[in-house]
Amino acid sequence: MNWERWVYGVCGISTLISIAVSFVGIWLQLKNYRKPFEQRLIVRILALVPIFAISCYCMLTKPSIGHVIEPIREIYEAFVIYMFYKLLVLMLGGERRIILNTVNKPAIKLGILEVNISDPRHFLMIKRCILQYVWMKPLLLCGIFIGTKLGIYDANDISIHSLFLWIGIFYNLSVTVSLYSIALFWRCLYEELAVFDPWRKFLCVKLIIFASYWQGIFIGIGNWLTGSNGEFGGRIQNALLCVEMLFFARLHWVSFPYTDYLKIPDAARMPTLMAMKDWISIGDLVHDLKVSFGYGVHDTYTLRNFDARDESTDSGTFNQKVYQGLRVQGDGRRYWLDDDPSHSVNTPLYVRDIEELGYGSLDESDDFGKDEKLYSYVKSHYISEAEINYPVVYEYDMVDHSTRIRKLRNSLRDNQQRRGCEGEISIS
Repeated sequence: MNWERWVYGVCGISTLISIAVSFVGIWLQLKNYRKPFEQRLIVRILALVPIFAISCYCMLTKPSIGHVIEPIREIYEAFVIYMFYKLLVLMLGGERRIILNTVNKPAIKLGILEVNISDPRHFLMIKRCILQYVWMKPLLLCGIFIGTKLGIYDANDISIHSLFLWIGIFYNLSVTVSLYSIALFWRCLYEELAVFDPWRKFLCVKLIIFASYWQGIFIGIGNWLTGSNGEFGGRIQNALLCVEMLFFARLHWVSFPYTDYLKIPDAARMPTLMAMKDWISIGDLVHDLKVSFGYGVHDTYTLRNFDARDESTDSGTFNQKVYQGLRVQGDGRRYWLDDDPSHSVNTPLYVRDIEELGYGSLDESDDFGKDEKLYSYVKSHYISEAEINYPVVYEYDMVDHSTRIRKLRNSLRDNQQRRGCEGEISIS
């Protein structure tokens, strides 16, 4: 009995410290909320540690409460994997910039797959494989809940007809595909990501998920080999995770410092309450689900919509673009044929034939009009007036002592001194 109290005490102290460190880190991010698109992802990642710590400690001491919190933790774990992917995409300037900037890179082979990240279809495949875990996890948890209520879910039954076995297979397949896709994305863009030194951020997400995933597998194998009680193995895993959260809280603090956003020249910050509302909202996730799996997505992620004008004819996607309607003038200018099923690879390559065949125009003919149309669409569908006009806090003292203002003062002082010297010379 004494050793149980000792374990509970160590785990409780570890849980409290890790929660405190994480909450301080989250609060400081919200107090310096100057890059909403980036910081909302960071705060969501930071929240993983306290959710894990609370869930594991409750499973250890109050299983009845822990069983309620654990599904939330499981779903949030999948959510954080996708948030990390979005953070990497944001670091590199967004999906379009990634695809266009890698157009001349060779395809990358990792394991059984060969992927060309500059191909929008391959990019969409990676995105879908990561995102599928976000909605697959809740479905599997619903299956466990329904199976438990019906009395057909037994964690000790691993027969071929067992619901426990098949849910375990689908779960492991889903998480493996998601983690493999993250690794594939990382491998394809390793050189571009190296500029941002994201290794610690990568470890923050990978290690905490691997810790829960592989520890559970090894402890389960140990229980099976020794014939031990599965409940005892679960308590060991939760106790280990409670202590490990100390390490992860510290790693999160170092990897996602609030000081990166403490002083940004000419950048106001959102009020703390608005910042809290911003990171809690899941509107961006819902939008990504619609874009990635919705109707017509294949018409969006096409080579036609992600065409780079400086693309080499030796790139992996150039021939595919020709088959889909890309044509090149003698002076190197590019244009696309109208999207017509009657067009083939034999459709004329020369721009002088366009008017005769009625196949379209050069790609630079109406860029301004296209930009205005896209802006109007985004503004009407995705951005409300409240989001455009959200209140900000502008800290004038910080701007007054910023590096930019200091340089401006020094420049003015030098000019005044120079004019003074010139005046003295002219008088003499």
